[in-house]
Order: sequence, then structure tokens, then C-alpha cells
Amino acid sequence: MKTYKLHKIFYLFLVLINFVLILNPAKSEEKLDSLWTSYFYCSGFSECLNVINKVEDELKKPIYINNDNEINWLNFEKGSLLMRSNKDKDILLGEKYLLKLINNKNLKKNPNDLYYYSHVNLGWAYHTEESIFNPKKAIKLMKVAADYKIPQAINNLGAFYEMGLGVKKNYKKSLELYSKASKLGSAHAHSNIGKFYILGYGGLDKNFNKAINHYKLSTISLDGQNDNYILKLLYTKNILPKNLDEFIEWMIEEAKIKKDPNSFLRIAFELNYTKDAYFWYYLCSEFSQLSEDIKRCQQEMRIVKKIMGNKLNDEEIKNLKKRANDWYNQFIS
Repeated sequence: MKTYKLHKIFYLFLVLINFVLILNPAKSEEKLDSLWTSYFYCSGFSECLNVINKVEDELKKPIYINNDNEINWLNFEKGSLLMRSNKDKDILLGEKYLLKLINNKNLKKNPNDLYYYSHVNLGWAYHTEESIFNPKKAIKLMKVAADYKIPQAINNLGAFYEMGLGVKKNYKKSLELYSKASKLGSAHAHSNIGKFYILGYGGLDKNFNKAINHYKLSTISLDGQNDNYILKLLYTKNILPKNLDEFIEWMIEEAKIKKDPNSFLRIAFELNYTKDAYFWYYLCSEFSQLSEDIKRCQQEMRIVKKIMGNKLNDEEIKNLKKRANDWYNQFIS
């Protein structure tokens, strides 16, 4: 009997609190603004997840029931954040949050940036996350965002055509997309075009100076990055490699000379989805000093295994890891 009364009193208390919030929405809005500010300045996955969960709890209050803008922001931010997790259950939950935006009827009729960037983020996750890996879905979502002229989407779509993942490999189509993305300021697109000039892909003539120029542009684009690895390599050699095999040999030799475990991811990228790629992704996952690279390499190891299937069994993986550790001990450690 006492338990029932306490429960009833607690329920009435919650009703009263919500009633007060309805009468004084400014107080709740101030709290929500403070939480959003905390979220955008948070550091680390766990801290950010804790804050965004508090935002979600705040948005469950009656005054926000019809506030589509706030709810859409929540779905985008929480879905995108969960995609950074190392746990499959978080990835699957993140997919659900982003799909709320992608399947939102109102947004389909009146799409905005959140709608299109949710396509980018989920499309990339379909390409990189083993638990939801689906190249065809990745292509479909990325095309929607690319049509809206989002640079990242156009560049990513170019990468899909370059790799032949979810779509037939087509270097000319890939180059066309990279060129469009580069004009919109994509640093990654400039890097990709630079590589095409190094290797003569997509119908381009190999050109040392143009390759250098695009790698330089990749550092000053709108989303510029300190991508000087290939620049330094080209300046050291002062010539272009004969082919992809020699290009990879240069990178491996450079890793030995500089004893640089952070270059392993770069080497793996050039080997597509092969046993050799698994070798370098494994080294990256074990010895890279960059946490983002470690996570990416762990993802890619699972993707390579998924794509290769029976061509890469447990025994072969064991042998690859042993060879990789032996190589590291001989040349880097």
C-alpha cells in the first residue's frame, strides 16, 4: 500500500514538473541549448555519447514533441556518433537513427542538409562497417548526396568506382567524380587525382608536376589535411614510378627507412581487398600511433575477410599475422 502511494506521488510530481516546463519553456530551452553546446565541445566517444543521451532525454519532454528540427538534429548527431563506435550493437543502433532521417516523409518532400549528410554518413558506414557492410546500399545513398553536390559524397562515389565495390570498376567515371569533388573543395579528391596522374589512371597521361600540384592542393582545400606523405616520396624520388607495383615498393622502402608505422594504412589502401592488403591492415591495427587509423584498419581487416570469403581462411590469416609480425620485428622495431 505504501509503495503504491509513493509511486503515485512520484507520478504526480513528474506531471507537475512537465506542467511547469510547459508554462516556462524558456528554462527548458536554456538547458537544451547548454546540452547542445556541451555536446559540440565534448571530447572522446564515451563523453559525447553521455551528453547526446542527455539531449535525447530532454527532447522527450512534452514541449518538444512537435519540434521536428531538434529531433532531426538528435537523430543525425546520435546516429553519426554511434558510427564511430567499436561495438557492432552501437553501429546497428546508429543505422536506425540515420534511417529515421533518410526515411522521413517530410524531409523527402523538403530535403535539407541533414537529410543529405545522413546519406553520406550511413553510405560510408555501409562501405566500412562489417556489421552492416552493403556496397550496393552504399552506392545508392552516396548517389543521392552526390546529386546534391556534397563534395564528400562525390569523392566517395569516385572511390567506389575506383575500387569496383558495389559497382563495376571504372577509372574514367572515378576521375570524373574526383574532378567534380575537387572543384567543390574536397582535399581527398585532390589526393586521388594526384594518384591518377602518378599511375596514369582514367585516361590521364602520367605527369609528375600535375601530381605534385594536386597533392599540394589537398593541403589547402576547404577540408584540407596535412597530406604530405606522397609529396615527400615524390620529391625524394624526383620521378614517377613505372607502375603500381613500383609505387608500393617505394612506400614499403620508405616505411623501412623512416621506421614509420603510420604509413601502413597508406600502403594497404593501394592493395585493394587482397591478402597483401590484410597483411598491412594488420600491421596498422597493431602498431599505428594514430587511434583513428587503428580503428579504420581493424574495420578493413574484417571487410577484406568478408569480401575474400573462403579465399582467406583462418589458417591463412594466422600465417599472414605471423609474417607481418616477423617483418615488423626485422625492419621497424
